[in-house]
This record gives sequence, C-alpha cells and structure tokens, in this order.
Amino acid sequence: MAKGFGFTDVLKAYNKVRQEQEREARKAERAAEQAAAKRARERRESDRRMAAAARDGRRAHAQTRAEEVEQRNQELNERVAYLESGILASALEADVLAVVEALEDDKTDAINLYFSRALDRSSYPSEFPTGRRVAYDAQSRLLVVEFELPPVDVVPAAKGWRYVKTQDRVDEVARSRTHTKAVYAQLLHQIALRTLHEVFSADRNSKVDSVVFNGVVDSIDKATGKQVRLCLLSVQATREVFNELELSYVEPAACLKGLGASLSRDPLGHAAVTPLVQLSEVDPG
Repeated sequence: MAKGFGFTDVLKAYNKVRQEQEREARKAERAAEQAAAKRARERRESDRRMAAAARDGRRAHAQTRAEEVEQRNQELNERVAYLESGILASALEADVLAVVEALEDDKTDAINLYFSRALDRSSYPSEFPTGRRVAYDAQSRLLVVEFELPPVDVVPAAKGWRYVKTQDRVDEVARSRTHTKAVYAQLLHQIALRTLHEVFSADRNSKVDSVVFNGVVDSIDKATGKQVRLCLLSVQATREVFNELELSYVEPAACLKGLGASLSRDPLGHAAVTPLVQLSEVDPG
C-alpha cells in the first residue's frame, strides 16, 4: 500500500516553490537594476555627446564670428589705405590719353568741354560727388578747375570691430577725430594732385600752361543758416613745374605746400581758404 503524502512533504514542496520564487524575484530585480544602470549610462553618454556637440557648436560659432570680424577689419583697412594713398596712385597707373580724343580746337568753349569730359572720365568711388566745373582763359592759357570734394563721412567712422567671445557680441572701435582728420586731409591732397596730373596728361596739344585747382564743399553758414560753397584747398601749378614732380614718391601735403597751396587748417570743420583764382574771375557766366 502506497505511503501517504504527509505534512512534511507538503512543507518541503512549499518551501521549494517559495525559494524558486525568491530566486526569480532576485533575478528580475538584478535585471531591472542592470537595465536601469544601462539606461543611466546611455543618458550620461547622450548628455556628454550633446554637451560636446554644444561646445563644438559654440566654438565653431565663435570661430565664424571672429573670422567675419577679421574680414570686416581687413576690408575696412583696405578702404582706408585707398583713401590715404590709392586715390593718387590709381590715377598714375591709368592711361588718361586713352579715354579722351585729341583737342584741336582753340575756342574757349571747346577747350572747356574737352577738359570737363577728361575729368568726368576720371574714376572715383561711387559715393564721391561728381560736380566739376572748368574755365579756360585763352590769354593767360590758364585753366581753373572747381572740384566738388567728397564729404568727411567717406572716411569710415569705425576704426575697426572687436569680437567679445564671452558675450557673443561685436563691438565697434571708434576712429578718433585726429585720425579722421588726417585721413580726410590726405584724401583731399591726393585729389588735388591727381586732378593736376590728369589735366596736364590730357593736354596733349599744350593748350594749358597753368592750372588752378579749387576743392570745394557745400556747407551751412552758421551765421545765416544758408547754404554756402566753401573752398578747402586751392593750388596753382605750371606745366613746367608740375612735370618735374615724381608723383609716385611725393608726400601729398608736402608737395602741395611746395607748390604754394592754400590748405584748410580744419577740413572737418570746413575752415575755408581763399581760392587763388576764382572760377568766376575766368568765366563770369
């Protein structure tokens, strides 16, 4: 006869089942802990990659901004260098004779028209004014040129730009009044010498013995509030004297002083000089 299944056997079976359940529970708990740890590692790695990408992005952005500022500064410096020396140098390299026809007519009107066209073909930056008037005196063989000078704002107000990386900001560095005055004066001096050079170069048939250049600007008379035309620079040169100059090597201000020019003591403030010969003295009309 089979032996009965007693209490002890039941207890053993129960304990075995419970132990198995506990093992499975611990196993599931370890798996959950491992999964949680894996997720945490993945989050940390993701955060690290995102932080690295953000740093790289900020670094690339800063580099781009710095390069942009450097490019702007380079273009600005080139612009100022042109105003300081390129105005005259570019004219010395140009072939004025190639753009104007020979002048054969001795009539005053024809001579005025000829030199007006020659000066109109002289290439300046687009923001420069184009007002030029000439008057020829046949008896003295003198040509007076009234030339509208560019305003001071053609000289950039900014000396440069500086990138502030910590604030991702570009700050303008202002140009001093002293430097602006120096650049502007140098510009005006070059225009005067350039114009004299262009007139004498265009005059292949030697109609002109002497040229007067009057550089003028439109301004406001502070006493009356009315618009006035002021002369900031006046110089006269004969062909003989001017042809002796080595324009590629002269310092414009010194050269003009050597020619006896009248130069404004403060062109920024439109301190006027008296023209050596007024255009109206040659052409009353």
